[in-house]
Amino acid sequence: MDNDKKEETTEVVEAAVDTEDAVKETESIDNEQKEEQKTNGAQRPNYQPYDERTQVKRTTSDDQGAIALTLGIIAIVASLTGILSLVGLVCGIIAVVKGSKVRKISSSGMAGWVLGIIAVVFSGVAVFAGMALLSQFMLYSRYMMF
Repeated sequence: MDNDKKEETTEVVEAAVDTEDAVKETESIDNEQKEEQKTNGAQRPNYQPYDERTQVKRTTSDDQGAIALTLGIIAIVASLTGILSLVGLVCGIIAVVKGSKVRKISSSGMAGWVLGIIAVVFSGVAVFAGMALLSQFMLYSRYMMF
């Protein structure tokens, strides 16, 4: 029975020694790698979830062009509805201003600029016609009451 305990104790001690050796070996490998990085001047690369060379970088002119295009489309639709022609006029003016800043850089800025101009013309005509019709209606209703 004493021999069994001695054998078990010996096995445990050998396993502990093997574990300590493995830990020391791992630490020495890590230290060697750190030394190599220092001597080579190489630092650990900054890992990122994408490759910077293939990423398409957006610029503010793309964003401004997209805003101008969106406002131009909204302005065209609003100017053709009649009731929202005043909203179309405002959106068209904003589209023209934003599109004029980036029309030479961004194709969507150019499209927004053109749509804004068209919407301003349509909305202007619609607002003018609406005001003329409203004034005629007010004038006509005034005469009808008396």
